Amino acid sequence: MRIQFVTIGSFGDINPFVALGLEALRRGHDVQCVGPAWFREHVTRSGLAFAPLGETRDLGAVIRERKLMHGMSSGNRVMKMILEETPRGVADLRAAADAFVPDVIVAHRIAFGTRWVAQQRGVPYVGVDLAPLIWFSRADPIPAMQMAPTRASAWLARTLGPPLWSLMRGGVDRELRAIRARLGLTRERSPWQQDAAEAAATLGLWSPAFRAPQHDDPPRSHVAGFTMHDDRADAVTPADVQRFLDAGEPPIVFALGSTAVFNAGDFYEVAARACERIGRRGLLLVGPQENVPRDLPRDVAAFGYAPYSSVFPRARAVVVHGGIGSTAQGLRAGVPTLVVPFAHDQFNNGVRVHALGVGSTLPRSRVDVDRMARALEPLVEDRNVRERARVLGDTIRRERGEANAIDVIESVPAGRRAGAAS
Repeated sequence: MRIQFVTIGSFGDINPFVALGLEALRRGHDVQCVGPAWFREHVTRSGLAFAPLGETRDLGAVIRERKLMHGMSSGNRVMKMILEETPRGVADLRAAADAFVPDVIVAHRIAFGTRWVAQQRGVPYVGVDLAPLIWFSRADPIPAMQMAPTRASAWLARTLGPPLWSLMRGGVDRELRAIRARLGLTRERSPWQQDAAEAAATLGLWSPAFRAPQHDDPPRSHVAGFTMHDDRADAVTPADVQRFLDAGEPPIVFALGSTAVFNAGDFYEVAARACERIGRRGLLLVGPQENVPRDLPRDVAAFGYAPYSSVFPRARAVVVHGGIGSTAQGLRAGVPTLVVPFAHDQFNNGVRVHALGVGSTLPRSRVDVDRMARALEPLVEDRNVRERARVLGDTIRRERGEANAIDVIESVPAGRRAGAAS
């Protein structure tokens, strides 16, 4: 098959598609990744062909924006940018599809317009969601918009979540209808909802243990499992981290992904002091050098970046911002996870970690040395938490996320059109 993968966003949005592409390539398929030009080197150095989605903004600067990690308001900011880029993205997708001539197009569902291009080219469209946040299900024990592990938060999410979601979706659909009109496409009542309704399949790239399939999930949906890829050109020489890991007991590892790390504030300073207070070693993956705390305690070390897949399994516990990729790496490592959510789906991911009994959650707005130390102590001391984390890690490592997803993609009939051409 000729499989074209389409995604936008940060490293957390790109890496799952790189993992899928590598699995498809291993099976002998022709593969191309289409994404922000800023990630060209990251994708091609993995061995995958690449075509750019041109941006009118400097993505490197956008990722560093503080507004992208500011509580509830950040979601509107991100959606506004995505919609503004959609007309240009559709033009680039048309060019990429014409050049590559795919048998199937597999796209992140925030890459709006991909289904439209698939329809016009008469090829199947497969949608992909990376986190459970927008899979609204009345049967899910944890509502999609639950932000804290409390009954009050769950009640609010069940009560206010559906109307708020409808309101937001309505606003996005208005923008998408306007874009379709400008592009000369026929009117759709709900373009966003039709992405799922008309997809040959919709993939949820998370573990069924993290969020199980429900009877009212999107049509033709499959929860495939986490997909993992975290190799980066700026990875620290393994020996730099290895020496610290080998020098004592397993440390607590603190990491804020590829976007929250540019909005760290005093996070790493607090982390270092919390480790000192509870008498534990700490390993800080700080990103930019300005995040390195002054006067690091003797048993705390700071590095720019190291692959989570190699560092997290050697941790006593991990502290992450709750992005789905970082969270998945912590769960897969089989160690307790503290989620410190900043924005977006991170709050809901933290609730799910707490519900699994393998960690807890502490909102970024409440982080200080005392609260961080109190949150960490049970994670590093409680044998029950550590055992549950170990068992869950074993389960996730046995799952075949990439393979399951490609199985679904391979099963899409060649003649299955992504709806009628529009």
